[in-house]
Amino acid sequence: MTASILMGMTCRLPKRASGLLKFGKKAVEATAFLRFNANNSPTSIEHIIFYCTTLESGGSMEILINEHKFAIRLDLAFKIIFIELRAAEALGYSGSSLIDTSLYELIPNEDVGSIQQAHKKLLIDETAQSSTPILALLKAGGGTLSVLIHFLRHDAKRREHSTVTAICSIVGNEIDSALLSVIQTRPKWSSGDWWTDGAPVGSHSSLHYAHTLGKLIKP
Repeated sequence: MTASILMGMTCRLPKRASGLLKFGKKAVEATAFLRFNANNSPTSIEHIIFYCTTLESGGSMEILINEHKFAIRLDLAFKIIFIELRAAEALGYSGSSLIDTSLYELIPNEDVGSIQQAHKKLLIDETAQSSTPILALLKAGGGTLSVLIHFLRHDAKRREHSTVTAICSIVGNEIDSALLSVIQTRPKWSSGDWWTDGAPVGSHSSLHYAHTLGKLIKP
């Protein structure tokens, strides 16, 4: 007897899993082969063999990645534990050279504040998501790659096994100075939220502009 179902399977190698997980699981289609004993009743199953096939990209538990995006898998301290080959190529590094490197090492000083606040919010936010403004990633040999980063936390049963996926949307190879002249308005926020000196996360990548925004918009 055979049966086909959809199920969520726990990833045994979450740090190296390139698929994007939801609640620590990956959606698969499982075909089950059931073997019964002579009684041939539901309670007489001797064993079950599952043949599992992962769903295509864009399935209910996955995020579709296109040519303008790439993913970096991080631990909770933002140390890189997996990086797509095209991400390394876009930044000018070999993929293996970035493993165990902190994401903070790829961020210029003026954008560190934005990453810190997104990181802090990610660790305490029940939605397990956080995003950054447009900021720069340092390229090998000089120059920057402008990206917008959306972080997704993948919780595991043991906190030390939890991981973070950084979905990077490519904006350009250099940060346009015109971007620094745009104030993104935000609604009022409570003092309990995590902001940088009164400016909301995502208001802008420039620390100088964050301070300016904090003066213009008061809680």
